[in-house]
Amino acid sequence: MVFRVSGTIDADLTIKNDFITIAGQSAPGDGICLKGTLGIKASNVIVRFLRVRAEGRGDAVTSRYKKNIILDHVSASWSGDEVMTLVHGENVTIQRCTSGSCRGT
Repeated sequence: MVFRVSGTIDADLTIKNDFITIAGQSAPGDGICLKGTLGIKASNVIVRFLRVRAEGRGDAVTSRYKKNIILDHVSASWSGDEVMTLVHGENVTIQRCTSGSCRGT
């Protein structure tokens, strides 16, 4: 996915299709901020240069039982519970990412 505009997406998003790249670095200006949660329910996923602010809605980034996932230059914070939950995965890479405080419930 390539972005032609920058800004904030106010929604909880779920990646359901395998073999996808979210190329946040393609957005002009200040890039892309997701005001919500990011669920990864697919394998072979790359997410780059994305800010995820869960606003207390749940875990900022979640993935379970998936493989070949790369999170690169992802900033996640303001979750209601854990900030990043990636469990029972295979070949999961988290690089050059920041994980901020969670708000708690």
